[in-house]
Amino acid sequence: MLLHIPISEIDYTLPHEKIAFFPLEDRDLSKLLVYKNKTIIDSNFSRLSEFLDEDYALVFNDSKVIHARLVFQNKHGTKIEVFLLEPVHPTRDIATVFSQTGMVAWKCLIGNAKKFRDPISFHVIIGANIKLASTITIIAEKGDKVGDAFLVTFI
Repeated sequence: MLLHIPISEIDYTLPHEKIAFFPLEDRDLSKLLVYKNKTIIDSNFSRLSEFLDEDYALVFNDSKVIHARLVFQNKHGTKIEVFLLEPVHPTRDIATVFSQTGMVAWKCLIGNAKKFRDPISFHVIIGANIKLASTITIIAEKGDKVGDAFLVTFI
């Protein structure tokens, strides 16, 4: 069964201090939020089996987290936020797209999309060592709407 949930129903602001940037050493102590019998329970993963009935199905998400949020300013100084959802061109494979040196296109959510009219150029520093790093310029261009998202081309 495929559900369509508009992004506006699940979009929210998450305070920076609530984001886990590294996993806990003992992953069983990771937080677990449980909704059962119309009650919300704050727990941890070591207690997961207490909340599952025999007939439950577990679905595992083995996706990778990428730094997918880009913040730009248009030529008038208006902040535009682009959240990369999935690559579209030249391939849908994330690893391959990240190794591209030419044009790539992504399906993206755009905050302040009405203000993203003209292409926006931005500079990216490549390399961990500042003395050896190089700077490249990337141009982002907003394309057609795709469902609740937009096609954004990066050149």
